[in-house]
Order: sequence, then C-alpha cells, then structure tokens
Amino acid sequence: MVCDERWIGVALDNLISNGLKFTKPEGTVHVSAVDKGEFLMVCVADDGIGIPQDDKLRIFEKFFRAANRADIVATGTGLGLAIAKEIITKHGGKIWFESDLDQGSKFFFILKVAR
Repeated sequence: MVCDERWIGVALDNLISNGLKFTKPEGTVHVSAVDKGEFLMVCVADDGIGIPQDDKLRIFEKFFRAANRADIVATGTGLGLAIAKEIITKHGGKIWFESDLDQGSKFFFILKVAR
C-alpha cells in the first residue's frame, strides 16, 4: 500500500501533540518506528497522566475528552485521536493504545509496507 505522507504526518502529529499535552513539564514523549517486515509499527509513548479505565472504550470518538483532563492543563477539542484513527484506518492500517492511570500511554499504529 502506498500512503499519503502528508496525512500520515497529520496522524503522527496528533499523537505527539496528545502526548505532549497530557505529560507533565518534566515528563517525556518518545516516538519510535520499527520495521516488522510486511508492516511498519510506530509508537508514541508518554509518561503522562494516562487514561482512566472507564474512558478507554471511547478514546477514539470524536469530541471525547477523558475525565481526568482537568488534572493537567490540556486544551483541545477532542478530535485529534479520532482524526488519527480515521487516517490510519483509511490507509489500511490499525491503531490501538495501552494506558495505565498515572503511568502514561502508548499509542501504536501499523501500516503495510510497499516493497
């Protein structure tokens, strides 16, 4: 599959922006990419406030904002993750996350590699 690099850049930018918004000033955000043969796997990991269990099923919904967003000053509309999911899905990829409250979040996506 051939991807539109501009749109993949938007998805990646949204994930990085979220990581930065929900990480305390002394925290970190890491971006990595691994060639998995047929797929490229990208991970954006932060050590921020994490996502409450009750919010995990809705995290990719448009305009949804996690209940603990007030724990840190994080402005936004709740569209970034929904847009990222839409872009990755339209490119034939998959997006998912792992998150523990007060431990941070890791957002992953995979895209098929054109060889």
